Amino acid sequence: MLYATLNQPIVFFVLLLIGFSAGVIFDVIKLLNYFFNHNNISKQIFLFLCILAVFAIFSEVNLALNFGEIRFYSFLAFFGGITLQRFTIGILFAKVTQKCYNQIVKLWQKVKRFSNGRKKKENH
Repeated sequence: MLYATLNQPIVFFVLLLIGFSAGVIFDVIKLLNYFFNHNNISKQIFLFLCILAVFAIFSEVNLALNFGEIRFYSFLAFFGGITLQRFTIGILFAKVTQKCYNQIVKLWQKVKRFSNGRKKKENH
């Protein structure tokens, strides 16, 4: 058998794991959206950048592991990993973020005040 054919189960598993870890990017974008007060423009820009990053990750991993061959199982594994992450850890992360929303906003406001205070002190 060809080496590429023998390697397919390992490639499937690695693409699944990389897809699962790439799903974390969507969680980070959701958290950044909290800091921009759910602004639709920033949300769309971050989502666009997130999708570009995920496709770049997919293409690089596919090129490195699957010799650049684009097959259905590579899409299935990678985007299945993202879907699995979103329905497991992504939902858990969303619930925790909603419960901790006030603390996150208070922390962000303290950071803003601290940085604004430093700018004012440097100007005087």
